[in-house]
Amino acid sequence: HLAPEVTQGTASLEVVENPGELPRSKRNWGGQILFDPERVASPRSLEELQKIVRETQHTIRVLGKGHSFSPVSVVRGGTLINLAQYRKVLDYIAPSSGNSFVGTVRLEAGATFTDICHFLSEQSPPAALKQLPSPLVITIAGALATGTHGSGINNKAMSAHVQDIEFVDASGELKRYRRGPSGPDVVTSENVAGGHVGCLGVVSRMSMDVVPYFEGRNFFLHMPLERLLQHWDELTGDLHLGGSRRPLVDSHSIIVQWDRGTCFMNAKHFLPHYNPSIACKPPAWGEHPFGNSRWILMAKHSADLRSCLSDVGARVDAGNAVLEVRAASLAAQAGVKPGWRLIRVDGKKVQDSESAAMVFSKAETSRRKALEEARQAGDAGAAVGWEARVSLWFEDPAVEYEKHFTFGSTPEINVAVQSPWHDSVPIWALDQPFEDGPDCNYGQQSEFFVPIENAVPALRAAWDVMGRWRHVGSGGLDGGIVGNSELRTIKGCDGWVSTTPRDSLSIHLSLSGSPKVQREIWQELPKLEEALAAFGARPHWGKIYTAKFWAPRFPALYGEGLRRFKALAQQHDPAHKFVNPWIRETLFPELA
Repeated sequence: HLAPEVTQGTASLEVVENPGELPRSKRNWGGQILFDPERVASPRSLEELQKIVRETQHTIRVLGKGHSFSPVSVVRGGTLINLAQYRKVLDYIAPSSGNSFVGTVRLEAGATFTDICHFLSEQSPPAALKQLPSPLVITIAGALATGTHGSGINNKAMSAHVQDIEFVDASGELKRYRRGPSGPDVVTSENVAGGHVGCLGVVSRMSMDVVPYFEGRNFFLHMPLERLLQHWDELTGDLHLGGSRRPLVDSHSIIVQWDRGTCFMNAKHFLPHYNPSIACKPPAWGEHPFGNSRWILMAKHSADLRSCLSDVGARVDAGNAVLEVRAASLAAQAGVKPGWRLIRVDGKKVQDSESAAMVFSKAETSRRKALEEARQAGDAGAAVGWEARVSLWFEDPAVEYEKHFTFGSTPEINVAVQSPWHDSVPIWALDQPFEDGPDCNYGQQSEFFVPIENAVPALRAAWDVMGRWRHVGSGGLDGGIVGNSELRTIKGCDGWVSTTPRDSLSIHLSLSGSPKVQREIWQELPKLEEALAAFGARPHWGKIYTAKFWAPRFPALYGEGLRRFKALAQQHDPAHKFVNPWIRETLFPELA
C-alpha cells in the first residue's frame, strides 16, 4: 500500500501488490483500489434493490464493472451493491419517422454497453446508440455516474443521451428525472445523469436515445504533433459555435507520444450520420496534410481477392497497378489513386496478380482454420473487429519511403477500415478481448478537460510537462509512468457537475499500473495539474487526481451547478448514507 501522503491528499486510495489474486468484487479494474465492503449485496429486482437501500444503515456504494481509478466505490466496512444480476432490457421503441428517428431503449442499471450493443444489433431493423465509450464491457449506469464521454466536437457526453433516469434514494423511494427544458425550479435528466458519482442514490433504471443503424469509416493517420496543433481549428470546425465550417471528422481518438512529439489520429466518419445537420465534411485524406501515400485498407473477407478489392473500391491490373478507384469508396477517401500499386496482401509481399491471389488463398485457408479452432476453444473474440478483415497494402511508387515521416522507429502506414458502429466508435470492438489488471499498461488512468478555446495552449503546456516524463517502452511497465495519451473533444452539456459544461478538449493519460512506479506517478501528476489548471481544467470523476489540489477549486469551477447538486443530494440522502471518504474529501468537505 502507498502511504496516504504519497497520494497527494487522496487518502482513500490504496495500492495492492497482487490484485490479480483478489476477486473482482474486491478490487477495481486496474487493481489499485480495494473496495473493502463488510458485505456485497446483489439485487435481482427493483424491489430487492429498494429493500437493500432502505434497510442499510451504514455507508452504501455501488459497483458496476469496476472501471474507475478514483476511489468512487470504496465503502470501508459498509455495503457494496453489485448490479451484475440486475441488467435486463425493459422496453424498446425503434427509431422511425414518427419519432424523428430517435427511439428508446429502457434498461436496468446493471446493463453494460456490450449488452445493449448486442440487443440493438439483433433488432429488425438493427439500431444503434449515438455514442459509445472506449470499452464496451462497462455498465451504462457506472459510465454515467463518472461522466463518461465519447468524442467529437458536436457530440455531447453520454449523459446527454439519457431520456430519463431513476434513482433509489436513501429511504428506498424512487426519484425520476426526465429530459426537458432546464430552469431554476426544474431538474432534468441532463442536469443529474452525468458525474453524480452515486451521491444521489443508486441508479435503478434509465432510458437512452436510439438511432438507426450506421457504420463508421475509420482512418488512422500518423503525423507530427506540431502538424496537428497547426490544423486544430480545422479539426473542430465552427458548427459548434454557430458557424458554417463543418469539422474534419465526426469523432476522433488521437494517441500522442509526448516524448517523441508524434501522434496518430483515428478519424471517424459516420455512414450515414444519424443527424446530417452536425455531420463532418466528406473525408478526402489524399488532399489533406494529415494524409499519407501509404495505406492499408482493411477489406471484408470474401471468396476471392477481386471481391476484397471491390469492397474497398479499387481495381488493379495483372501487375498490381491500380487501374481505377471507385468514387466515394474507402480507397478514394483514403487518397489511393490510379498508378499506385498493391504491394502486400495480409501483410505478405506480392509482385503481381498471380502472387497476390496465391497469398490471399493461403491466408484465407489459414484464417478459416484458426477461426474454427478458436470457436472450438470458446474464443468468442477471434472473429471480431479487425480479425474479420483482410489487409490490402497500397503505396505510391513515386514516393521515396525511406525519407517518409516515421512514428517511432519505422515508417508507418496509415490504415482505413469500415465496420459497424459498435466496432468503429469505441476503441475495443464489440466482444474484443479486454485485458485488465496492473499487468496491462492501462492499469492506471487520469484525464483532464479544458474549454475548447484553450485547447492549443493547453496542449502545448501539457507537452512541456509530459515530454519530460518517463514513457513505458520496451523495458516494460516498470520502465516508465505513461503508457499512452489520448485526445478527444466533447460538446458541452447541462450537467450540474459535468466535466464538460462547455465544448471541451479532454487529455487522457493511460498510466502504468505497476506498483513500482505509483509513487513516481503521484509525484509527477501535480505538475500537469498545475499547468492545466491555468486553462480552466477539470479532472475526470472516475480517474485519479490530486484531491487536495482540486477540492478547493471545485466551488469556483462548478459554481451554481455544484450548489444545486449538493442541495439535491441532501434531499435524497439527508443522513449521508451514500458518502464515502473520497466524496467527503472532494465534494462535501463541510461534512469532514
